[in-house]
Formats: sequence, structure tokens, C-alpha cells
Amino acid sequence: MREIYNIMKKKWHIVVFILLVFIMTGPYMANIMCATSAADDFWMLGNSGSVLKDAFDMANYYWHCWTGEWLYSFIQVLFNPLRLAGYSSRLVNFELVSVFVLFITAILFSTHIILSKLFNLNNISIEMIICLFVVALVLNTGVYQEIFTWYVGSTYLLGVTLALICISLIIQYYKTGSKVYAYLISFIGFFSCMGIMIVSSVCLTYLFLFLPAYIRKQKRIRTSIPFFFFFFGGLIAVIAPGD
Repeated sequence: MREIYNIMKKKWHIVVFILLVFIMTGPYMANIMCATSAADDFWMLGNSGSVLKDAFDMANYYWHCWTGEWLYSFIQVLFNPLRLAGYSSRLVNFELVSVFVLFITAILFSTHIILSKLFNLNNISIEMIICLFVVALVLNTGVYQEIFTWYVGSTYLLGVTLALICISLIIQYYKTGSKVYAYLISFIGFFSCMGIMIVSSVCLTYLFLFLPAYIRKQKRIRTSIPFFFFFFGGLIAVIAPGD
């Protein structure tokens, strides 16, 4: 216990930061734990004996008939808590909390990467203050609050979360040139660009960072490969009959 106390004493600012993040997000998580399933959640149950078949059928239907967002329709059926555990289960609440926590983590991670890698900010206290401000800004200005407490809507939040993670990894790739980041952003970007319009920011981030460098000196095919994954991921949604 003494060692833990000494660590907390030295890293008090980190402890305070975590506490403030919890204070800001705690009410949201408490609200999420009281959420109940909506009509759309029942629609995404499917009607056959195979959850995998229902997931593919729903993905096919939405690609042909509704905005082309087939990937998120597939996820909504495949991991539907009503089918996995029933209406009386709290699984839906735990799934919603998990997506919310992942979203907040992605905000903090992406803000940290932008500040430390692009702006070369080395002051951890200032960085924490900015991170807190960004979280407060996101949670209190113009956010469609239902995506936190609505299972089907939470998959759209998942798309935005993937975009934030992808943008962070794009910056890491820009700074390091590591093949690992190239593979990760190609994979994540391909899927995140399939269904949510806001993830066009993934492509724009990549273009703004890499196009000038590519023209000037980094004339390597590998540099442009991730963008083609983003482009074709988005193209699949754009050419969908239901779009």
C-alpha cells in the first residue's frame, strides 16, 4: 500500500486527470446502464434460426435499400444482445457502456497523438487540460445523445470511434513510416469508410499529411496504398443501390 501511495503522490496529476474524466463521463455511463431496448433493436433480431444468415441477409437488404451501410447492419444483427441473452438481460447495457468507453478512449488517444506528434507539445499538464476540454466539448455540444443509449445507434458511434483511431494511426504512420501502421490504417480505414459520412475525415487527414510529402520526396507506392483502401471502402457504400 505504501508503494501505491508513493506512486500516486508522484503521479498526482494523472490521478486527478482520471478522476475528472470519470466525473465527466460517469453520469453518461449511469444513464446508459438504465437504458432499455428500442424498436430498431428488435428489428435487428432477424427471423431465421441462424444469426450469421440473418446478419448477411440484413447487410444485403441495407446495402440495396437503405444508405448502403451494410457493415453496421451486419454488426447490429450479429452482436444483438436481445438475441444473445434475451430482453431481461443487462448485456445491452454492458455493450453500450463498452462502446461509450471505447469512444471516450479514442477521443483522448487521438487528442494526445495530435498534440504530441503534430504540435510537439511536451507539457503533460497542458495536454491533459486540452484533453478534458475536448471531451467536455464533444459531450455537451451538438451530440446526438441517443447514440449512447440506443443499441442500433451505438454502431454509428463505433464508426466514428474507428475513424478517430484510424486518424491517430495515420499520424503515427506519417511520423514513423512503419509498415505496421500502414497495414493497420489500411485495414481499419477500409471498414470505417464503408458506412458513416463523417469518416471522410480519414481520407482527408491522409491526403493533407501525405500528398505534399508524396509529391516532394516520398514517391513510394506503399505510401499511397492506404488511401486506396479508404477510397474503395467508401466506394462500396457510394455505389450501393440504397445510397
